[in-house]
Amino acid sequence: MSVLVPDTALATPHLFELLRTGVERANATEQPVIVSATQRVPMTDPLRFYAAWSDSQARCTYWERPDTGHSLVGVGAVRTLRSPGAHRASEVAREWKALLADAVLDDVDAWGAGPLLLGGFAFDPETPSTATWEHFPAGMLVLPRHTLANSVDGSWLTTNAIVEPGDQPELLVKTLTSEVEAAMDGERRYPITFR
Repeated sequence: MSVLVPDTALATPHLFELLRTGVERANATEQPVIVSATQRVPMTDPLRFYAAWSDSQARCTYWERPDTGHSLVGVGAVRTLRSPGAHRASEVAREWKALLADAVLDDVDAWGAGPLLLGGFAFDPETPSTATWEHFPAGMLVLPRHTLANSVDGSWLTTNAIVEPGDQPELLVKTLTSEVEAAMDGERRYPITFR
């Protein structure tokens, strides 16, 4: 298994077109729009990908199920959905559905590909939180800026953005690609290849 994503250009022309479409939609609706670009990448070590972001201020999430070969690494937070009450799951689901209504998405059918939320819900929102959980609401899910999804079928890198009316796709694509390139430059200092 390769340690890193060798082509960090994130398929720039395709990403640009999705961002351009998203900005056009945001301008037409006068509302923010989620843009999500997904590309297949060479098999990438999820722990190395996670570690490559550790020097940044980005929120990172790691999830793995070793028995099935599935892992997810989420980096950054494009949007955080929170709900404090007893109906937390349905409230977050309603907000997520509304966000996806005008979204510009790649049509990729693979495990973990595309925009997905990482986080969780309290088992009982009425029970007082312990010190460990006191800063977390009863429900909180995050749409990461970048998500690496690995399965036995391959690796996928999804990049998410929320574009606003008047945004410039040229600047957005530079920002998104430079984030991954910077992380991968840091990772290249520790090259390891798994066989």
